[in-house]
Amino acid sequence: MNINVKSIVSLFEDFIKCKKCSVTKLISFLALSSSLLYLRERYVKDDSVYLSVFILCFAYFVVLIIFKIEKEIENHFKYICRAKRYLRGSSISQQEKKLLVEVFYDKESGLFNRSGTISLCEGCILSLENNYIIARGSNLASFGTYCDYVLQPYITDYLNKSLTNHKAFISNNMLVWC
Repeated sequence: MNINVKSIVSLFEDFIKCKKCSVTKLISFLALSSSLLYLRERYVKDDSVYLSVFILCFAYFVVLIIFKIEKEIENHFKYICRAKRYLRGSSISQQEKKLLVEVFYDKESGLFNRSGTISLCEGCILSLENNYIIARGSNLASFGTYCDYVLQPYITDYLNKSLTNHKAFISNNMLVWC
């Protein structure tokens, strides 16, 4: 297997110029580029330029798709981690904890529900929305001043697991972490 090292280096330089990359992206790019060079040397003759261009374009789109998927996964976990840190941290106010328990906690089952109705006059709604803990369920207000809100699914699971594993408990309509 004779791989043209100059081609790999030039591809690598082009890659570095275009994007800032992590080590995993760099390794996957080098593996893909070396395998494509091997395919080109083995199967593509000098007179079939179109096939080599097609292979390189296909590889480029595969790399773009991989980066897009990785970025989406990274963004999704970033929101989840931010919400969990906010819940367990000291920056969440007592009023926000109380609102979560009053609106979403079901005393009969001892678990958190997914949906609830919150008054539009509550001041802590925006901070809970910005930290990806709750989301608006509908844009229409019921009874004029109340709107439906939904507890994010990952927060519902996290809170219910914390309650069942005794990492958190409810005391005086407040969420308290152990």
